[in-house]
Amino acid sequence: MAWYRNILVIAVVSSIIIEPSSSGSILYKNAKGGLTAFPHNIPSDVTEIQIQRSNIPIIDYIEPFSSLTVFIFVDNGLLTFPDFSNVSGSLSRILLSQNNISTVYLPPMPALRTLDLGNNNLVQIPDIHRTTPALTNLYLGYNRIMRIDCIGPFPSLVSLNLDSNPLAVFPELTNVRTTLEELYLVDTPIQKIKRLPLMPRLRFLKIGNCEVEEFPDLTNVSSNLETLYFYRCKIKSIGYLPEMANLKSFFVYRNAIREFPNLVNISSKLVNLDLAYNEIRRVDAMPRMPALQTIKLDGNGIDEFPDLSNAADMLDTVRLYKNRIAYIPYERIIPLLQLKNLDLRQNPLTTLPHFCHLNHTLSIKLQGSNFNCDWRMGFLKIMEKAHNVTYPKETPNCVYPTRLVGRPWSRISIMELINETGDQPEPAPFQQFIFRKIDASTWSCPMAVDTVSTVSKMRCDALCGRTPSCFMFSDLDGLCLLTNSDVGRPETLNRLGNWYFRN
Repeated sequence: MAWYRNILVIAVVSSIIIEPSSSGSILYKNAKGGLTAFPHNIPSDVTEIQIQRSNIPIIDYIEPFSSLTVFIFVDNGLLTFPDFSNVSGSLSRILLSQNNISTVYLPPMPALRTLDLGNNNLVQIPDIHRTTPALTNLYLGYNRIMRIDCIGPFPSLVSLNLDSNPLAVFPELTNVRTTLEELYLVDTPIQKIKRLPLMPRLRFLKIGNCEVEEFPDLTNVSSNLETLYFYRCKIKSIGYLPEMANLKSFFVYRNAIREFPNLVNISSKLVNLDLAYNEIRRVDAMPRMPALQTIKLDGNGIDEFPDLSNAADMLDTVRLYKNRIAYIPYERIIPLLQLKNLDLRQNPLTTLPHFCHLNHTLSIKLQGSNFNCDWRMGFLKIMEKAHNVTYPKETPNCVYPTRLVGRPWSRISIMELINETGDQPEPAPFQQFIFRKIDASTWSCPMAVDTVSTVSKMRCDALCGRTPSCFMFSDLDGLCLLTNSDVGRPETLNRLGNWYFRN
């Protein structure tokens, strides 16, 4: 059997199985305690070493592997930092997470770009900036670093991760501020951030599970910031937001924010907006947001379906789970032509507008509401078949009218829902909304047309007041289509006209 020049070695528990491979790696994947010493039978031209989940507290010697570029030694109980002198010229990645290292020494390593020392016992930033001129990614999460008065200077540092360290004060980053693009500070007890330091290249900032109560001044990081996380803290309000022309994601969820922020300075390229689980009661008029695709407002106290018309161009996901919305005006739904996901669970809704003009793949989540079993629910049933709209399998019981109380509306026939009798109220006045002309391929409202009236416009108006829904063509005076059941031939209504519906 011919052996490849580079081999893949897999150690399982205490047995070592050698398999031929051209990957140029040595991989020991073994159960906990599989190896007790660093192996010394490794081919000299190996390019990658991976040893994980063993029990090797000390690496006594690393041979001079001239081609070694990656060294992964994770979850092995390592107590002392290895001596990389024999491989210092070629290594570009060192991963030593989930060990027990407390001190770090690195010889000059001109090619090293990534160093992962997460989940160890470090109490300070390693003094390695002089020997790692090319280092771009430094991971120091899950250590015991309590304070950072100085870091670097690392001339090439792009990403710094300090998650889950007992930092009570925002770190001093002056020496890396001109290069840093990503900063992670999740699960740190930082109490105050008045103003972020100047970091002109910062693109990604993630702060979470902190003690901060005041939203920081972002002016010094506004020029290139694309993603901002500030979650699970104690922020009560978001004041002035500087202009951030490149911001695409704004995640400030699970705080104590009471007022919807002014987003006008971050609206131009914003794609994702997450303000879920705050204490927002009302969503004021939103600025023009042409790129917005997702808005999450779950778990607030919002009692009115927000006006999202200024953000409707690309908006495909709206999450309003667990709020206090009892009614959705149809005019708030009309602009949302790209909507694909609408989460309305756990709201005190009793009825819904129809969604026939929206995206055919629209998915609506409705669990937790008690609906009046009226013609609107019948229309939803019709639309469910024609538009591939999905609804929850378990729907609540009817709360109105009396004869249908206690019955799951999903099990009631369309005819029953549309032609409900008993103590139903008199038909309320219809409201009129003017539709702009929409391409038939994007707006298809299938419905059963029972009557085509060619009477005068006045007569048509009167007829519309006595049917669940009707359509009047604006350019064909006196022609109206009346519907009140699911029988008949479905028609596609795609012309400019007036749509009348029961309020």
